Amino acid sequence: MRIFPAIAILVFGAVFPRGAPQRQEDFKAYARSLEMARKELARRPDSPALLGVLAGVHERSGNYGAAIEVLSDAVSKHPRRADLQLRLGSCNLGKLDYLAAVEANTRAVSLTPREKSAPARLSLARALAGLGKHAEAVRELKLVIELGLESAQVFYSLAEAQDGLARSLRGPGGAPEAVALDKEAIAALEWALLFYPAHSSANYLLGRLLLRSGRKEEGKKKLERFRALQRSNEKGKRQAFTEKMERSSSRLEADTALALARVRRRLRSSIRTPNDVGGARFLE
Repeated sequence: MRIFPAIAILVFGAVFPRGAPQRQEDFKAYARSLEMARKELARRPDSPALLGVLAGVHERSGNYGAAIEVLSDAVSKHPRRADLQLRLGSCNLGKLDYLAAVEANTRAVSLTPREKSAPARLSLARALAGLGKHAEAVRELKLVIELGLESAQVFYSLAEAQDGLARSLRGPGGAPEAVALDKEAIAALEWALLFYPAHSSANYLLGRLLLRSGRKEEGKKKLERFRALQRSNEKGKRQAFTEKMERSSSRLEADTALALARVRRRLRSSIRTPNDVGGARFLE
């Protein structure tokens, strides 16, 4: 897929709300990065690694549609590549196409050994939550934690899904299950805050749930903590965002060049690993 200047400028105008000079530099970096990736692909058009690099350039630039087009072509050529399916699911999440994200991430999970499937299951859970399938999202997130992928964001995502499920169950006949889910969500949020006490969303949701559970003083304290974090983080977030955006153009080109160098190195060395029947397979 070719990106024409006018289209690319519109893309960057949406992704990077900055002045015209910076948007122009973003576009130039995007175009140069695309040129690097396409030059390598011209030599090896079916390389899954190089298709992944090209998709990554689009994804990093916020052009999820182009990334999805590249990855859809890649998975049609390499349907057993779980990493490409996971990348496709991630881009569909970025585009808020939750149904397509569920499909891609489900395939990624099916192609990945169970003990290594936590990242794919986490992405699948986010897509399921986006569709309002909270029970399925809770199940996947609990398995993610069981498989050893623990972080503040994972526990927060679990609590969010549990809260969504509890809200769907409130009403005649559903109250006891909703109360139990509230307790589970509170426990998950407490774990999230152990990992990262300044997680503002976790403080907010915990405050709400504590209030709903009748623990008013604790709930008020968490909401006060949330408001304090919002005030203290607002300036820092703006500064960090500005600094990140100012570095984005040079980082995109540098990261693309590094990724291509790694692929070239693997291809040149013709690495081979034994397969199950004593033969060999070439990587990439």
